[in-house]
Amino acid sequence: QLQISPAAVSGAVRYLTGLRLVHKERVPGSRREYYRMPADIWHQVMTMQSQVLVRWTMLLKEGMDLVGRDTAAGERMADHAAYFEFLTTEMPVLFARWEAMGRSG
Repeated sequence: QLQISPAAVSGAVRYLTGLRLVHKERVPGSRREYYRMPADIWHQVMTMQSQVLVRWTMLLKEGMDLVGRDTAAGERMADHAAYFEFLTTEMPVLFARWEAMGRSG
């Protein structure tokens, strides 16, 4: 139906599995493999993204120390770090609001 090669499907599934967006399952009694997307996958992705933002903030602050906080580059890095800190602070608030609506990830 997709009109793509089995190799393309295999590569795409391998890529998605590597990103942990899908996982492999077997139906008991069957030799066939099925791939499923976890129900809370986007919550997991956003949680991982929040962790990435924390790491980027740390790297930007290290960069600011290297180039000097009072340089143009240091000022840009400070702005980026402040933005990522803002997002890092707001993400848990958004997650809580979503869950308060009776929704899951």
